[in-house]
Amino acid sequence: MGEQQANYGLVPTPRAKRWYVVDLVLLGGFGVVYAAVFGTASLSEYLDGRSNGGHGFLGLLLFVGLGGLSLLWLLVLLVRMLIAWPQHVRSWRRLVPLYLIAAAGLAGWLALPFTELWRPGYEPFTAGFTRYARENVDLAAVRDWLSTLDADTYDRESIDLHPNGRLTPRWPDTPAWPAAITRLDPHYVEFMKMETGGLKIRLTWGGAPGHWGVEIGPEDMEVPPTLERKAQEFGPPDQRYKVYDTGEYRLPLAPGAYVWHELQ
Repeated sequence: MGEQQANYGLVPTPRAKRWYVVDLVLLGGFGVVYAAVFGTASLSEYLDGRSNGGHGFLGLLLFVGLGGLSLLWLLVLLVRMLIAWPQHVRSWRRLVPLYLIAAAGLAGWLALPFTELWRPGYEPFTAGFTRYARENVDLAAVRDWLSTLDADTYDRESIDLHPNGRLTPRWPDTPAWPAAITRLDPHYVEFMKMETGGLKIRLTWGGAPGHWGVEIGPEDMEVPPTLERKAQEFGPPDQRYKVYDTGEYRLPLAPGAYVWHELQ
């Protein structure tokens, strides 16, 4: 009977009774490290927005470092499963289901951050940028300055302050730019005439990976809802393809002002 148990079940030795403790520790540790990868990414995105894009490189280092650690941890766990498990579980009728259960659990945990249950990076970034804007953007000063400008002159005017990758901003001579705008060092400034006749202004930061910014108008300006991405189809009937418009994730900043982040 003892030989039969050794051949088809768990080896009935004191050491074998708890052989799986190491695997449970490895599995739990991997779950914590892997969750920390994306948890740190969300925190890094928030801090990046909190500094208006000033901590992106630090966040990348944390993400890569923890990502490498989680990959190494996963490899150790897989090697343990392939080498140690068959030494203790002698029956393939028991070993194969254990492999399948472990594989399903790992696959589900690995896929979790890529589902809608996990917040996309632009959400914590925009939350952080909202804090930055509340502390650094003088809405009253910007509105007072906008009220001095002629809406017909500056309507739909978009200004690139860093053309061709220029490091230092190049401000046009007109209008007379206030410190409330220049000290923020935006990459782009755009004026838009409102239906009520006044001006609103959009300040934009960022580049090819993505843009974000703040839009300021009169206090009675309505804050628009988030603009979702929409797909447009092109091409002949047998070769149709989709092109997605750029959307915008928006959060209210104050009455008549909001922050936004590009949705690509």
